[in-house]
Amino acid sequence: MAYVVLVRHGESELNASNRRGEKYFCGQFETPLTERGKQQARDVGKQLALSTDVRIQFAVSSALRRAVETLQIITSELPPPLTILPPLAGFNERSLGEFEGRTEAEVYREFPQYQDNPDLNRFRSDFHQRAPGGENLSDVSERVWAAWQAVQKQISGDILIVAHSKSIQTWLGMAQNLTTQDTLKIKVPNASPIIVVSPRIGPSV
Repeated sequence: MAYVVLVRHGESELNASNRRGEKYFCGQFETPLTERGKQQARDVGKQLALSTDVRIQFAVSSALRRAVETLQIITSELPPPLTILPPLAGFNERSLGEFEGRTEAEVYREFPQYQDNPDLNRFRSDFHQRAPGGENLSDVSERVWAAWQAVQKQISGDILIVAHSKSIQTWLGMAQNLTTQDTLKIKVPNASPIIVVSPRIGPSV
């Protein structure tokens, strides 16, 4: 039996800003890890290194800096042999298009309908709505699952995937054949490993 260990990157600078109440839209905007985020990644690596059930033999991250950096720190704590695959944009966070890297206040001043219109204001977590130039969760599901199918062809054993809130959420929804409503209920905190049996045969996209 092989396992998939899914880890959302450690705390990023925009995560920290949002935690302080300075609300930003992130999406695929590049934001580095905070020192707290780096320590979270080290802690995950040490935790996985001590596991008697999971033996990470392969690792891959999204192409975004915060995930790449988290993977590098985690894998520095893991014992060999370990094959690190090239980063895959298929595991990137959901794109927020024109809103990325901007504050909520700025965005809603320019696009008030995305705050007030129920046909638009769920764009951050919806399988149909999307920000201008961005993705909805159906889009994310398709590319995440395609990336997983590509990875499956390269591995045999336990794998670590370092990605993001929405890419992990939708991966789990696809892997477990969940409804969209149940998929949206999945919470993915920073740097908290989610361990599942590897879905060797899963849904097509």
